[in-house]
Amino acid sequence: MFATLANRGPSSRPVGNSAAAPEPVAALRLPENIGRNVAVERDEVIFWEGDQATSYYRVVSGAVRICKLMADGRRQVADFFTAGDLVVLDLAQLYSFTAEAVVDSVVREYSRSSIMNLLTSDQQFSRQLLAITCRRLMSAHHQMVTLGRKTAEERIATFLSGLADRKPKRTLPIELPSRSDIADYLGLTVETVSRVLAKLKRQGVIELPNTHSVTVVDPDALDLLVEGAA
Repeated sequence: MFATLANRGPSSRPVGNSAAAPEPVAALRLPENIGRNVAVERDEVIFWEGDQATSYYRVVSGAVRICKLMADGRRQVADFFTAGDLVVLDLAQLYSFTAEAVVDSVVREYSRSSIMNLLTSDQQFSRQLLAITCRRLMSAHHQMVTLGRKTAEERIATFLSGLADRKPKRTLPIELPSRSDIADYLGLTVETVSRVLAKLKRQGVIELPNTHSVTVVDPDALDLLVEGAA
């Protein structure tokens, strides 16, 4: 599964700040004079679980996933991060997950010391980071419900609804991770993900322009599936 991944962290390929994508309104603002932009290729490891947490990262463009690899080779994708998201997992000395680029991406790398200094010197930054952490915790609680109680169709509907909610309009095209990523995030098989997506397309809930994107055609029907009321 990980045969194409790099052996270590991101290659030292700093890129200009002009590569930055527009940040969402709620994105965490960081001083421009700290950090550097680094290009990472699809499936490239940004940091490994168990490594010293010497840096933190914010997604500038593209997408990043965090995951754990089980002893028997199974993989659990824990979360996805897109443009504007700060990949802050915790303040432990070691990384708790492995982070990988979902597609060719640009991340901005911040030293651990620079983030720690901001936490102690900038109250607004501290409040923003606390708010982001609380949202992430709430998201984790919702994910527990999704994995523990929802059917395959409800899980995928919940996942698509969450992606659509990040757009200015829920009916705008959405870039999808691979079927394998979705399966490992939702605790399903790749075949089940493909089957459910095809079913939702037949029902007129979504359109699938290609394997890497989806458009929500009927948001109300998708919401009913999320709530298990369809």
